[in-house]
Amino acid sequence: QLADDLTRVQMADSLDVEGIFFELEALAQQVVNLKHFEPESLKSTEVETDSSNDLGRKMWSKIKSTLSRYIRIDTNTDEPKYLLSEEQQVAQTLSVQLQIRQAQLALLSNQQDVYTRALAAAANSIQQYYTGTAAATASRARLRELSEIRLQTQVLDISESIRALSAVVNQLSRMG
Repeated sequence: QLADDLTRVQMADSLDVEGIFFELEALAQQVVNLKHFEPESLKSTEVETDSSNDLGRKMWSKIKSTLSRYIRIDTNTDEPKYLLSEEQQVAQTLSVQLQIRQAQLALLSNQQDVYTRALAAAANSIQQYYTGTAAATASRARLRELSEIRLQTQVLDISESIRALSAVVNQLSRMG
């Protein structure tokens, strides 16, 4: 019985809490470098004017920069993308970092539901608010993988082995 229990303990899954914690920290730091969505209409808008009409070009540039803070027109027919002002982008980045930090705390306190929900929320935010660059896609995929990790490991019942060891120790103490 003792040999069986020892084998089961050695084969039991172990969770690398420190490794996961530091990986989450690295992901939280990467969020700062991810790019938010930008409307296509602002990226490629060019005014068709004569080169002699610099005043018109300057005025259009000023109007466009002023209005771009308030109005965004995009003709993209894909899934809707959430366009944010600069302040909202900073707040969104901090929100994703906070969700990842919440998952770190849940990891340390062994709270499976909070851990899973926080990482899923962070991955969803990256999908909704950030461009589909390789870095954003990799971060989102890794957050989803990490959210599937089970924090609670199975507790093995080794009570029979403990009783057997106690009996051997008692027997040896009576003999000696």
